[in-house]
Amino acid sequence: MNRFFSFLKTRFAYSDKETISPLAADDEKNAVRSTVPAAFSYIITAACSAAIFISYYIYSKDFCVKRLSDLGAHIAFAEKFDLTNSEGFLKSWARVPHLGWHMLVRFFMALHMPPEEAAALVYSLLGVFSFIAGAYLTYRLIRHYTGRDELALSAIISGVLSFVGPYAMPWFTPLGIYHGQYSPNPFHNPTHMAVKGLGIILTMIGVDIFRRMKNEKTVFFKSERNLILLFGIVLFISVIFKPTFMYMILPAGFLFMISELIINLRKKAYPMKNIFKVLIGIIIAVIPSLILIIIESAITAKYGTEYSTVIFSFSKPFEVWHLYTLSVPNSVLLAMFFPIVMCIINPGYFLKSTEGRLSVCAYAAGFVEFSILKDAGYQMIAANFAWCMMSGMVVLYAFTAGKLLIDTLKEDRSKPHMIYLISCWFLLFLHAYSGITFMLERPM
Repeated sequence: MNRFFSFLKTRFAYSDKETISPLAADDEKNAVRSTVPAAFSYIITAACSAAIFISYYIYSKDFCVKRLSDLGAHIAFAEKFDLTNSEGFLKSWARVPHLGWHMLVRFFMALHMPPEEAAALVYSLLGVFSFIAGAYLTYRLIRHYTGRDELALSAIISGVLSFVGPYAMPWFTPLGIYHGQYSPNPFHNPTHMAVKGLGIILTMIGVDIFRRMKNEKTVFFKSERNLILLFGIVLFISVIFKPTFMYMILPAGFLFMISELIINLRKKAYPMKNIFKVLIGIIIAVIPSLILIIIESAITAKYGTEYSTVIFSFSKPFEVWHLYTLSVPNSVLLAMFFPIVMCIINPGYFLKSTEGRLSVCAYAAGFVEFSILKDAGYQMIAANFAWCMMSGMVVLYAFTAGKLLIDTLKEDRSKPHMIYLISCWFLLFLHAYSGITFMLERPM
C-alpha cells in the first residue's frame, strides 16, 4: 500500500529540474548511449521509414486508382488544376485554397508519372516526413528527461503513432467499425496527412518558445535564437498545405499563455514582460500566414462555388458532431482512451510541464472549435473544423506516448509502476492495431 501511495505521489509531482538526468543538463557529449548500437539504431529507423512508406503507398495507391473518398477527390483536383493562364489558376486555387499537396502531385505528374502513382508517392513521402518529425520529438524529449540516446526506441514509437486510430475493431464494435470517433491519422485525407509533420515541428518550436519565456532550457532546438522567426516560417508553409493546424495551435498557445499569466501572477517565477514579448513576437510571426489566408479567402469569394465557401458561424453545441455520431462521449473515449488515461495518471506532468500543458491545450482548443463552429450552407456536412480537433489529437498522442516511454526508461520497477506501464502500452498498441484494422477493412 505504501508503494501505491508513493506511486501516486510521483504522478502528481513535477519539477523540470528534478526529472532531468544530471547527464542531460548541458553536455550533449555525456549522453548515456542506448543499449542498441548506433548502427542498429539507424537500421531500425530506416526499416520503420520503409515500412511506413510501403504501407502508405499501397493504401493510397488503391484509393487513388479507385478514386475513393477524399484521396480520390483531391487527385481529381490536382489533375484539373489549370496552369495555362492566371484566371484558370485562380479558379483552380479557389476550389482548393490549400494547394501544397496538389502542387507536389503536379510536379511528379510533370515528370510523366501517372496521376495515381504521383499522388501515392507524395502521400507516402509526406508520411515518412511526419514519422521523422515524430521520431525527433520523442528522441529529444527522452534526451532531455533521461539523458539517454534512444533513437531506435524513438523511431519505433513514432512508427506506432503513424498507425494509431480510434478503437475500431470488428469484435469490439460489431455494429460497424466506424462510430464517428475521428483520428490523428485519417488515412483517407491527404491534406491532413501532409500537414502532420509540419504541425509536429511547429509544436516543438512552440514548446521551446514558451520554455524560453519561462527561462527554462529548450528541449528540441539547441539554438535558442530566432525561434519565433522559425515559427512564422513553418506556420506559413503549413498553411499552404492545410490551415487547420494553425487554427488549432494559435488558440492552444493563447490558452497556454493565459494559464501562464495566472500562474505567474501568483508564483512570480519570471518577469511578466516575458509573456508580452512572446505574445507580440508571435503576433508579428503570424501576419504572413494571415495575409495568405485573406488572399485565399478573397480568391474563393470571387471564383469559388457554393461548395467552396469561406463563411463559417457558431453552431449549436455538438451540432456537427451529431452528423456522424450518436454519442460524443463514446466517440471521444474510443478515439482518445490512451491519451486520456495518461493525462489522468500523470496530472503533474500534463498540468505543470510546458509541453504537457500545451498538448492538453491543443486538444482542448481543437475539440471546442469542432463543437461550436460550422461552415455555412452545404459545406457544414464536410465538418471541416474536425480537422482542428484531429490536429490537436496528433499533438496529445505524441506527448502522451513520449511520457510513457520516459517512464518506461526509469529504474522504478515497483508493482504499481509496472502495472501502469503494461496497461498503458497495451492501450497504445490497441490504438495502433485499430488503426491498421481500419486501414485494411474500411474503404471510405
